[in-house]
Amino acid sequence: MTLRHLRAFMAVAEELSFTGAARRLHISQPPLSRQIQQLEKEIGVKLFLRRSPGIELTDRGRVFLAEARRLSAIANEFLQTAQRLRREGIGVVRVGSAWGLWKAMNRLRVHHAKRHPGIEITVEDLWSRGELHNVADALRRQQIDVALTRVPVDAPSLECEVLFQEQIVVLMRDTHPLARSRSVRLGQFAGDTLLMPERKSSPLLYDRVLALYAAAALTPQMVHTQTTPDVPSGLLQVAAGDGIYLSVASPFTQPHAATGVAEVPLDEPNATTPMLMVWRRDEPLNVVTNFLATARDALIT
Repeated sequence: MTLRHLRAFMAVAEELSFTGAARRLHISQPPLSRQIQQLEKEIGVKLFLRRSPGIELTDRGRVFLAEARRLSAIANEFLQTAQRLRREGIGVVRVGSAWGLWKAMNRLRVHHAKRHPGIEITVEDLWSRGELHNVADALRRQQIDVALTRVPVDAPSLECEVLFQEQIVVLMRDTHPLARSRSVRLGQFAGDTLLMPERKSSPLLYDRVLALYAAAALTPQMVHTQTTPDVPSGLLQVAAGDGIYLSVASPFTQPHAATGVAEVPLDEPNATTPMLMVWRRDEPLNVVTNFLATARDALIT
């Protein structure tokens, strides 16, 4: 019996489908069926009842599933420890990054290389994996070591620090009467539709935008969108004249460079949002704590 057999069994037991389990494991169905047959033969227990149109766990199969999950969790913890020790030996810091932070990450790379030559920095795009739900989980599971994020993280096992503030900017069609302004006020957009992504995509910005409108005694003509201003589909809405977005910009953030779109700073009190750095509390690795120190020196403003 190997971990491969246990993971194959758990996939089939949780999907209750050989087809679904094979898709989940990225293998074809015949070798998956053979692994289950080998497992049943080795332990001498029938784990599944084959019924039409599907399968179901036997009573012993349900007991075995609980044990398989426990053993898999232990194995995963062992692998994470081994990976942590390996990273400590070769010097790797894995950073989860919010969108638009190329300038910040490159600045960190240059500064850190001067201080700690030979240390490798790898970057994972947080937004591609659902930033809101995965930052804390990815840190706890040691899939990343540090996160640069716009999503507040409240967990007793994690530390959080503000690196810098991003200026809120208005994205509008480049033919908009205010497109060439040096700065704008919210009251100038009373007749414009405010395009707003769902709050879960960026809760800090969402709440700050509504607070800015409230402080200006304005009620926005708001339309929730299925996209965001940092991707082409969101910028296309602006270029098409569907409305305006309020987004963020900073010396460390990529501009919303797109044909047909103008980006103008918003001149209102408190028109900023924080960029956060998050890491594990009591982090034992020097390579990580050294990176945190570099980030503070290079980016805190």
